[in-house]
Amino acid sequence: AWGLVQGPCGVGADAPDVVGARPAGDTPTGIHDLAGNVAEWVAAPADARVAAVRGGSFRTALAADLRTWARRELAKETRADDVGARCAYDLGPR
Repeated sequence: AWGLVQGPCGVGADAPDVVGARPAGDTPTGIHDLAGNVAEWVAAPADARVAAVRGGSFRTALAADLRTWARRELAKETRADDVGARCAYDLGPR
């Protein structure tokens, strides 16, 4: 879910896709949307004025910007529709 605003898949989107809407991109363990949909906040020192965001989002136009090591800094109080947090939990025994 990238390039949805402009880019190779550009359709004028104004929000991310539903989580898991593109299952062909899931990891072998079933993790959804690691490349695209929303960029993810990562840890920052408590006294820092900025925090890092990694990865691309539905607004990303270039596939190279989807890399998980693609990093940009935003003020900690920034609110953006293309930045979010990943929630994870243990599924327990299988």
